[in-house]
Amino acid sequence: MIAAIYSRILLAALCLLGVATSASAEEGQLVKMYGLSMVPVWRSPSVIDEGFSLLQAGQRELAEQRMVCTVAAGTRVVGTSTGGTEYRVVVIEGKAKGCSGYVPAPMFAVILTPAQRRAREVQEEKDRRCKEARKRTDTVLQDRVQGPDAKQAAIQSYTDACK
Repeated sequence: MIAAIYSRILLAALCLLGVATSASAEEGQLVKMYGLSMVPVWRSPSVIDEGFSLLQAGQRELAEQRMVCTVAAGTRVVGTSTGGTEYRVVVIEGKAKGCSGYVPAPMFAVILTPAQRRAREVQEEKDRRCKEARKRTDTVLQDRVQGPDAKQAAIQSYTDACK
């Protein structure tokens, strides 16, 4: 009984450590989409869909009221994921330098060197293995038939996968 409680507390602590991430800014560039000649930077995430709908309807002036600025595709920005479907960006070059607002996630591309790309791939694979180990550990800990040795082995497997 005490071992089961200890195992669950340990697993909860490991999960919290594995899930805790911080938003970090990345340098990238804006990508042209939706047939637009320029990339709009929007005042807030809540006006993005409305703004694009207005552009599609030919209401450019109304859409521009919801924009902070427009920039050419390829313009360098610093972007931070909002955790949703958009990025908060700050333009770092050109006439709109300093412009700050939001773009849909597909319009923000991170510029990676080959070494950075490989490091990201390695981290994504590690994250995938850790997630799978977490699922297996959850299953074992919830199974009342498994003994303490199996549960301890599952916790160790999770710990090893998530180092």
